Amino acid sequence: ASRAIKYFAAGESPSNPVIFPGGIRPGQTESKLQTPPPEPLAAPVTTMRVTEFRDYLACPYRYYLRHRLKLAEMIDSDRELDGRAFGSLAHDVLKEFGETPIADCTDPSQISAWLSESLDRNVARQYGGMPLAAVRVQVEQLRRRLGQFADWQADWRERGWRIEHVEVAPENGNAALIVDREPMILHGRIDRIDLNESTGEHLVFDYKTSDAPRTPEKTHQDKDSWIDLQLPLYRLLLAGVLKEDGTPYVPEAEQGRVQLGYIL
Repeated sequence: ASRAIKYFAAGESPSNPVIFPGGIRPGQTESKLQTPPPEPLAAPVTTMRVTEFRDYLACPYRYYLRHRLKLAEMIDSDRELDGRAFGSLAHDVLKEFGETPIADCTDPSQISAWLSESLDRNVARQYGGMPLAAVRVQVEQLRRRLGQFADWQADWRERGWRIEHVEVAPENGNAALIVDREPMILHGRIDRIDLNESTGEHLVFDYKTSDAPRTPEKTHQDKDSWIDLQLPLYRLLLAGVLKEDGTPYVPEAEQGRVQLGYIL
């Protein structure tokens, strides 16, 4: 209540707050509450995460509040995993998978069993031995998804694709855009880079775990305009990532083609 009084006081004493004329009326088109303008930044923005561009394209003001002022909603009443926590749990399991020899397996039942065990380990580590009932239901939903992933992964490996990197980020400063003749350093972590052993082709993957998955085209473009730049910027991040032989993924020097996509 004290915060509300201070906010609506508009510079007056908290004991004498401003009362807006009239009440809520049908057809009222403008709010009486003025949105506070952004304050000038102490320094120019010289670095951005790949995922920040989507927020900036959607609304520069909300981008400023979230990424520059670091404002966020605080909730302590959750009784289940939100989308971020659910996705993070899936990413933890898939990261472990990509770093172990089981990633070369072509037997879907073995892959599924390994993923299930990894899921149980990660749940126990993060949520204890007796997580809430809703969390246990969500864990079983994720287990079913991982089982379907195992079928796809076994077939994908059989076709000559192997995981070359997981959760990889470029060396600091190695990936940048030129904005107003100044470098804008890009930061980001690529979920997975696969190599086709026969063709030399690379494929950059991003894992998506939302309940309503969308294709890259739907996610990135709305009619004729760009609303998200994640995958194209991942393409630029490759220049700062090293292959297993220590050479960078420089576009001009690549022998094989690079593709970009989602694993839904």
